[in-house]
Amino acid sequence: MMLNKRKGFTLLEMMIAIGIIILLSAISIIGYRRYQWSIDLRGSLNSVASDIKLVQQEAITNKYPDPLGPLTTSYRLDSTGKTYTISAYHKNSDPPVALIKTVTLPGAVKLSGTGTLLIFDQRGIPIQSLGDDDMVRMNPVIVTDPVTITVEQPNLNLKKNIIVNLNGGIIQEKY
Repeated sequence: MMLNKRKGFTLLEMMIAIGIIILLSAISIIGYRRYQWSIDLRGSLNSVASDIKLVQQEAITNKYPDPLGPLTTSYRLDSTGKTYTISAYHKNSDPPVALIKTVTLPGAVKLSGTGTLLIFDQRGIPIQSLGDDDMVRMNPVIVTDPVTITVEQPNLNLKKNIIVNLNGGIIQEKY
């Protein structure tokens, strides 16, 4: 009696193998997406922190001096949540003297709060922030509490802070 030896796979074996491949693919795609969101947050956090240092550096070097006198030019970081701009203002000017940089944050990353987040005077010291812009430019007041800027990634429910001390020191929360 001769037995037939079959070569190959049965339909059931193929379906199981394909199911395992689909399951592993789904898990890896979800992991990759979380990784990408994490990279977006980390990159944005570093970018915002370095741009705060740029605002401070621009304020100290003061490439756009006001002809009306010293200490009348301020450099500020304004935000709409998804984008932020760095610009130079003279004490009594409404449009900025110079638009230094505009940045759009990647993915779902955003800065909490909108409006003027941070203003530096020509000594590199943060002056009044989160207030009425005209009043700040007319009568700059040195901040009495550290300024906190929050970078958040809602997809991961993560928020990280960048703190600017009263003396102008910039501390980035570890990720």
